[in-house]
Amino acid sequence: MIFLGDIAVPNSITPTIDYLPKCFSQPVIANLEGAITKDNSVSTTETKLFNSENVVAFLNRLNVKIVTLGNNHITDVPAAFDFTKETLAKVNIAHCGAGDDLEEARKPAIIDIDGEQYAFLSFGWNVISCKYAGSATVGCNPLEAEWVLECIKTTKYRYPKAKIIILPHWNYELERYPQPMHRKLARLAIDAGVVAVVGHHPHCVQGIEFYKGAPIIYSLGNWFIPDNIYFDKRLKFPDIAKLQLAIELNNGVVRCHWFKYCAEDNRIEYIESSSPTDCRRINELTPFSDMNHEEYIKWFKINRRKRKGLPIYKNPNDYIINLLKTKWVLARQNIISLMMKMRIKKGPS
Repeated sequence: MIFLGDIAVPNSITPTIDYLPKCFSQPVIANLEGAITKDNSVSTTETKLFNSENVVAFLNRLNVKIVTLGNNHITDVPAAFDFTKETLAKVNIAHCGAGDDLEEARKPAIIDIDGEQYAFLSFGWNVISCKYAGSATVGCNPLEAEWVLECIKTTKYRYPKAKIIILPHWNYELERYPQPMHRKLARLAIDAGVVAVVGHHPHCVQGIEFYKGAPIIYSLGNWFIPDNIYFDKRLKFPDIAKLQLAIELNNGVVRCHWFKYCAEDNRIEYIESSSPTDCRRINELTPFSDMNHEEYIKWFKINRRKRKGLPIYKNPNDYIINLLKTKWVLARQNIISLMMKMRIKKGPS
């Protein structure tokens, strides 16, 4: 199977891909960064990220069989959520990570590949504005440590033969390294029976670690979100977001397929393929692979990219401390969102 990063295709753009390796004939799992909307129901001049119906042809070309909806933009256009599910169902693309209520949001997407059953669980982090689903409200499956482990436990019980893969939407935008809390949570998930962790949201590629033989891919980066289209042409990503990673996972064997986004013609260009253990890029992004948790916290404090007013999340069980940090980050984000609407701030940087 193949894993891809964030996808948002507006009505005015048709993405082009110069070459796809033969492995893309396998089932593909991707992050749909925003709901699918009916034509003209929302405009790219608004501060919202969404997909036009054009995305369906793009997903089909890529052989996408599952999308994760557990992200911070899936509720940007609330009225489009049901249409998204209906559209995906018509083309036999399964989804996970968000729902009309918490019970639906927690449901895994199930797929059989080469005689093996796989269960995909997706989660969104409220710190990055993922709205949690409630007992009767639309939203994401919560990225909270105890809840993640409970969902894994329930899935193991309901699908005892399935191999479980989790797809967390986590960390800060454009951060190069995983939050210490998320690094620890990935290991807890593997201890609970998960066979792989594949992360999204930072919009740039992060490193890869192996724990008890299971891969942890911290962030795939973007796959296709065009520059100068969304947010009234103000959404543009820096150069570190132009490098993109597609992960191939077969029976525990991981292979990296590297691409880059060419903004001038909205083209995805193939670069090369490699094993993560022999890959210079992955080694440069994962210099912490031999560190324990406490060592990594100290290293991350010194080396993290995102610093301005953003706290470090250290441990999943620091409930009160994490709650206070989250209140601060969300207040900060509300100010940034207001600045974007007032055109004081453009977008990610």
